[in-house]
Amino acid sequence: MNKWKNITIELPGINLKPVIEYFSAIDNIYSVSIKDKLSVQKSNWFDIPNKEISLEGDTHKIVFLVKDDYKTNKLINLITVFLKLDSLPFFHEELVDDVDWVKYSQSQFKEILISNKFRIVPPWYNQNTFIGKTIIINPGSGFGTGTHPTTILCLRWIEKNIDHFDDVLDYGSGSGILSIASKLYGADSVEGVEIDKQAIKNSKNNNQLNHVSIPYYQEEIFKPNKKYNLIISNILQPTLIKLSKRFKILASKKILLSGVLEHQTDTLINSYDWIDLKIIDKLSDWTLLLGKLKS
Repeated sequence: MNKWKNITIELPGINLKPVIEYFSAIDNIYSVSIKDKLSVQKSNWFDIPNKEISLEGDTHKIVFLVKDDYKTNKLINLITVFLKLDSLPFFHEELVDDVDWVKYSQSQFKEILISNKFRIVPPWYNQNTFIGKTIIINPGSGFGTGTHPTTILCLRWIEKNIDHFDDVLDYGSGSGILSIASKLYGADSVEGVEIDKQAIKNSKNNNQLNHVSIPYYQEEIFKPNKKYNLIISNILQPTLIKLSKRFKILASKKILLSGVLEHQTDTLINSYDWIDLKIIDKLSDWTLLLGKLKS
């Protein structure tokens, strides 16, 4: 079996973008990626999703994947010359066994129990006996495979609260997991809106896997002529704030919002002053908020 080598290099004070662009085109370098030096707890990724992340050597390391017989010193010397460095950069290397990446990827997605009567599984999961509802989701480009706390919070609520008379709009539908769950738990009508064309394609495939038929619209062409008595939106907080005015027009009864960290909730609630919005559930640092129209 072939072996590979990861060479991780630290380049403090260097803009990594031109390094990535240049060395990605060099033969015998199979991939170039970056690794955030910050811990998850210190990262502000979820606070500024619409801002381009700066690829600086002070905050990121750069990782090169090469065959195990590739001479590390060759790469180090190339980078030193390319960046006109005065000295060789600090680096370390590790050998990586070759694997069946399809099987490895599939092994990362297993049964996710939302409750003892509700689970999410990938299409290749060995269907053992389960008394309850099962949603099949093919992991793809759309956000929402059931593993993230924000998705779990929404699914918990849907399991217990969806009503037969609900007319649901899943805004930012991603993989379609929340709209599919709403339909399986009895919502009379369900529609989805998504900005990403590939996510819509993925959600339609997930519809087929679950034997449901839900229409999905690309956001730029979505022009509804009605209101919805339940809007569900699992999107990060800055985008939810921008959507407040749109949801005010579309909502007739309730909205369910997730994708919001606990320290972000006050700002979000203030931006939704037209509805009585409250935190109803928490998981890790994430919150679930339910809003009911003021009488």
